[in-house]
Amino acid sequence: MIRHQSTISSTIGNINDSQTASDAALQADTDLGDDDTTENTGVIKKEKEETLLYFDHIFPYISTKWDLTQYLFSSIFFSKNENYVKNRILDLCKTDLDPINSLNITSIQLMKRDGGAFVKFQVPIGETVQNFNKKILKNVSEKQRNFNLLNYFIQPRCFPVKGIPWIEDLRRFPTNKIKISFRGPDLTQEELYLLFRRYGLIHDIIPPKPDSKDIPRFAFIIFRSARAAIAAKNCINGLKLNDTILHIQYEKIFRENLIRNFLFEHTRLAIPAILALTAALAFIIFEPIREWCVKEKISQRYSLKNSTYYKKALEISNFTTSKFKEILYYEKSTSNIKSASSLWAERYQKIKELKLWIEENVNTFIIVQGPRGSGKHEMVVDHTLRGRENVLILDCDSLLNARNDTKLIQATSQQLGYFPVFPWLNSISTFIDLGVQGLTGQKSGISESKEQAVKNMLNTSLMAIRDLSLEHYSSEVVVDNSEKIGSGSSQEKTTYVLKEEDYLQQHPECKPVVVIDRFQPTRKASERNAFVYKEIADWAANLISMNVAHVIFISDDIGSPTFLSDSLPNQIFKVSTLSDASEENAKQYVLSQLHDQISSPALLKELDTSIKPLGGRMLDLQAYIRRIKSGESPQEALSEMINQTAEQLTQMFINRNSSEFQLAHAWIIMKALGSRDSISFGEIAVHPLFKGKPNEILSVLERMELILLIKDRGLVKEIRAGKPLFKASFNNLISDEKIFKEIEIKYNFQLIGFENDRISGWVEEINKFGEYGDLSNSKIYKPRLEYLAEKIRLSTEAIINAEKQISYLSK
Repeated sequence: MIRHQSTISSTIGNINDSQTASDAALQADTDLGDDDTTENTGVIKKEKEETLLYFDHIFPYISTKWDLTQYLFSSIFFSKNENYVKNRILDLCKTDLDPINSLNITSIQLMKRDGGAFVKFQVPIGETVQNFNKKILKNVSEKQRNFNLLNYFIQPRCFPVKGIPWIEDLRRFPTNKIKISFRGPDLTQEELYLLFRRYGLIHDIIPPKPDSKDIPRFAFIIFRSARAAIAAKNCINGLKLNDTILHIQYEKIFRENLIRNFLFEHTRLAIPAILALTAALAFIIFEPIREWCVKEKISQRYSLKNSTYYKKALEISNFTTSKFKEILYYEKSTSNIKSASSLWAERYQKIKELKLWIEENVNTFIIVQGPRGSGKHEMVVDHTLRGRENVLILDCDSLLNARNDTKLIQATSQQLGYFPVFPWLNSISTFIDLGVQGLTGQKSGISESKEQAVKNMLNTSLMAIRDLSLEHYSSEVVVDNSEKIGSGSSQEKTTYVLKEEDYLQQHPECKPVVVIDRFQPTRKASERNAFVYKEIADWAANLISMNVAHVIFISDDIGSPTFLSDSLPNQIFKVSTLSDASEENAKQYVLSQLHDQISSPALLKELDTSIKPLGGRMLDLQAYIRRIKSGESPQEALSEMINQTAEQLTQMFINRNSSEFQLAHAWIIMKALGSRDSISFGEIAVHPLFKGKPNEILSVLERMELILLIKDRGLVKEIRAGKPLFKASFNNLISDEKIFKEIEIKYNFQLIGFENDRISGWVEEINKFGEYGDLSNSKIYKPRLEYLAEKIRLSTEAIINAEKQISYLSK
């Protein structure tokens, strides 16, 4: 303790010696004409009649390069200019209890990084430096007790500067840990504590290691706050105690980062956790946006098409276009597409039935079936749902025809209005998944299959549809007025909110209508994206089970009800079957479209004759009308359509790589239906090439749209052409000698091969009898042998006839 007291008592003298050395260095610079300001030298010059004090926390210190605390506080409480700081320090040093006469500040050096200032005072005449400093320290301490808003955030303290301050602007930001380098003998922990404790609480003192050979030797002091370390560094730096000079600087603190350590030391857990967190954040951010976009796709609430200005502009554009065509092509200003009421007259009952099913709100799981081109889409979308709000239409073909996974995701999102979607992330996540698996030994789980991506989009759409159906649910309150028993004529009002199920049951108009168009699950089961049918069926089943939407399937696939029953096994489907228009209505429809082109009775008669082969198939009728409008006569239009259809059939069964069996089966059907409207199932089932599996063969031909199977209670009753125009096309192929010979020869060769295979099987069976000796006279096996012999004889005759036919056709 004696050493400590002597050390502190000699401090002032040592300071004067050190300052004298510094003054000598500055004087050498001055003699040479060099600039000796504090900013350039880092040294504050002080005369003997002056005292240097340090005021800390005048404003917040800067702890990092990006610390904006000082800027924010300066904009609210203070300014960092010298005049402001000078006035504030004078205010701190003056009190009414112990005023100081002739208080004069000679200079101020702001320490913006440290948040303080070095202040030089002129010591009054007759006043010692010691007493003068004590008065200032006492007055500043008294001022801190007076509460004001500024002192609540910033409470400056004042300390005498014992060492030689080093005014530097190095990028060494304040911390609560300082490094004390000894130029001379080491100081003990007790000496360091005695010297530094006055500036703030000390957490720890780390003395130099005894065996350390580092020069200079150093110790560390860890304060409770960085503010204490700043005051200690600025007041003690350069202090000389006995033979030791202390040099102080801030020590950067390297804190252990638990998160970083977890990431690098536990990669098997950290990487999947980070990826899961990222996915969760993306879900939280984007999922509400996607639901809103799906709702907008269905409701079209903010669509430009619903704008009055857009509708007016569209009317003007259509009028201008029609006038331009009238001038350019010398056409009358009449619409090319007139009302199809004549064609739809026989289907008004179907439309009315569909509307009633939707309004009844009971099991609104509807399947609209009919051959391709029969007008199913127009009947549902353009007539049944015309003017209805909240309609979503999904086209299955656009999903099935996607070339890759990215296109599939894009097509699905476009159909549902699901936005934003990032299909390219799925490809990147696959590579990330492989990298994570190689690093951690397990998959990250961020990459998802196309099946899962489609399922997620459908689930989001389901929730959006549910929100739309319940959009006005919260305002539905039922008031029940009932007489209160025993209260005379007074009444009591009871209010209750409907349950969601009851609300949806009472308000079918609030539920959106989901139309799933071109649903062909059995016809296109081999497509690479055929899983979409199952996902859509399950999604539609959920919509019906939750009673949040009306669902209408439009399909020309007769197997669609069976496929859908797997998703809703206990659901009774409402099926509306659409057939071709009658001959009379088809004729009226064509005449309504061509009354400007058909003027003479001869053309009218020709038109009447040529319409009959077309039947009532909408697509064929429209194609026929377009041909006549292009300048062809009715008979020419019919002939071209027949030839075009016949060419399609030959490409399907001859030019493509279809099996020989398909060609033979199709040719048998074509020849049978060329002269008749339909053939019975029994007539085809007994044909040799159809024996064994006639239903399977016919189903394949139906999926190829060559035929149409008419069933009764699930069993095939009769067979018709896939569409009416096919019958004329079959006759066209049969009457064309070249095509007939080519297909007939291929058919006979297929028949010969089929019969030879049958004969080989029968001969093999007969040979087995020979293994047991001469059994030809055996009464047991004789009937079987005679049966096989007769079969071989008949097949041989069939082969001979086929060979004769081939020989004849080849001439």
